Amino acid sequence: MDDTLVLIDTAIPCGLILNELISNSLKYAFKPTGEGEIRINLRRDAGGEIELVYSDNGVGVPPGFDFRRDGHLGVQNIFILGENQLRGKVFFTAGQGVECRLTFQDIFYEPRI
Repeated sequence: MDDTLVLIDTAIPCGLILNELISNSLKYAFKPTGEGEIRINLRRDAGGEIELVYSDNGVGVPPGFDFRRDGHLGVQNIFILGENQLRGKVFFTAGQGVECRLTFQDIFYEPRI
């Protein structure tokens, strides 16, 4: 991970998103052995865009699974927080495991007086 400073208005939704993703991996991805790997990458590019990438190497999802349509409340919260609160883009990729990519601008700070 890069050293990336963000405001609390950004850190809280990112933490909630990561909590949901980690919970889903622990609950669904690594059955029955309980073994697996979770990777989290965070970086800010030169233009100020932040990219948070979460992935696991678990069992993945069934063929044809649509995260936006078929995801339960927790996955729906990831879309709501990522797209509405952070004004970003959320992408899920399935294969050997699951990857969630969130990109957004950290634009919440407005100077006061």
